Amino acid sequence: MGAWDILVIAFGVMVFFVGLTYAELTSAMPQCGGEHVFSYRAMGTTGSFGCVIAYMFVSISFCILRKKKPEMERPYKVKAGRFVGVMAVVKAGFMTLLYIIPASFSAALVWQEWIVVGIWLALGVFFYFYSKRKYGAEFGRDIFIVDETKDVDGALAVLPNAKYPDRHFVITVGCKYGSGGPEIARMVADYFGIEYYDRDLVDKVVQQIGVDKGLVEEADTKIGVRYAFDTSYGVRYANLSNRVIDAQFQAIHDFAKNSCVIVGRSSDYILRNMPDVMNVFIYAPQKDEIAAVMKKKGLNERKAEEEWENVEKSQHARHEYIIGKKCGDRHTRDILLNSSLLGWDATAQFIEELVERRFGLTEEKLEKGA
Repeated sequence: MGAWDILVIAFGVMVFFVGLTYAELTSAMPQCGGEHVFSYRAMGTTGSFGCVIAYMFVSISFCILRKKKPEMERPYKVKAGRFVGVMAVVKAGFMTLLYIIPASFSAALVWQEWIVVGIWLALGVFFYFYSKRKYGAEFGRDIFIVDETKDVDGALAVLPNAKYPDRHFVITVGCKYGSGGPEIARMVADYFGIEYYDRDLVDKVVQQIGVDKGLVEEADTKIGVRYAFDTSYGVRYANLSNRVIDAQFQAIHDFAKNSCVIVGRSSDYILRNMPDVMNVFIYAPQKDEIAAVMKKKGLNERKAEEEWENVEKSQHARHEYIIGKKCGDRHTRDILLNSSLLGWDATAQFIEELVERRFGLTEEKLEKGA
């Protein structure tokens, strides 16, 4: 077996272990950016620079996150994580050294190649400081991680008619199209005297990223929506859906600092690590949902069914794109309710009573009455 045979086998072993670390980190943090996101989450801005040796930094990030954030939700979790992480770092480090240390079995760069590497590094440093100076705080704002464990601190902002002004609780309402979810959620919010967020999220995103509202509304329901923007190098295109999703992550965390009802946008998943949250999913028989669409939109049955199918398809695709699970998956909800069973008004009342019991508000109400 020759030196190059050994090199190929070593590379294959490295890819195996590094691939396992990628699998876990990607399922835990499905944002775009790959190794940039992983390194940023584990080591901050300094880690981002390490993307020039991506395998090494992803492997190191895997080990650090296993130690620092063992509670992080990992839809796919590698077995024997410590062993896999260490082996990935060792193998990635070994492959990196092969490009640096001259040896008969290595692929060390010759001086001409080092010149090319040096030029690329110099260009990277130049554009980093140039962009930092030109864009200031805006530089790199598309690459951020929402701190899901951030505590809700400070005084609570409450509405004048809040039923329980001294208590904090959040209700997320996922729903199928035509089930009456938004209407029921509005009734619940009015009953408790707390904020209600649905289309408000779109306005928040428009304000934050400064893109046409029509495009944001499209990206709010679909994946892969692109938008054009001018640069000094001409028109460029970017994935608006990803920007909207990131902005909504932040907006939902901001809204949840105070008691509120949030409709859809995978808010149950976004707030999964936050206490005092109750996740409700509302559905109805398909014929009832289509009938509700007919009544609301003034459509005939065929047109209403077409719209229902299109909306359901896009909602399912977007939800699965964000969290990797089907919309309405019971494992992310506290309760699933058929709104046709009791009707919209009675379903809202049922949720109100359930919330009061869930957060111990019933006892508080009795004490005040006494």
